[in-house]
Amino acid sequence: MEKKETITIEKDTLDKIMQRMERLEASADKARLENFDSKQKKKIGKIVRLRAIDGKIIVGWRTLKDVVEKTPRGVWKEDQQIEVTYEDETTEKFEYVIFIRRYESLLMDVKKEVENEDGSVTFIGETSDGKKHEIKDTFVN
Repeated sequence: MEKKETITIEKDTLDKIMQRMERLEASADKARLENFDSKQKKKIGKIVRLRAIDGKIIVGWRTLKDVVEKTPRGVWKEDQQIEVTYEDETTEKFEYVIFIRRYESLLMDVKKEVENEDGSVTFIGETSDGKKHEIKDTFVN
């Protein structure tokens, strides 16, 4: 364990310093104090939300069929199908409503962002279980 540095100061001296600080903060411009505080904050890493089904991370999806129409009787009918691509490059087809019910969200701490030639960004990071993932910005959150 690292030993912290300490100093010894007389109580009267500390009281005077504290009174002076209180006086300065009370008379300071609040906007400038806020600006200073915001510049001094430690930057928090970016966290994105991934989707997974049965523990397999989804790295892409595409719509196969998207028919939403109103019948002459006024009833809405939907026929939507989606194909998802997992990290291991396998694919699976779902009815869209089943996909929405089955996927789960996982948080990924982004360690690096890589800009692609097409202008998109690829996030490289890891989830709470320590697994590393690489996914395009289109398929997060």
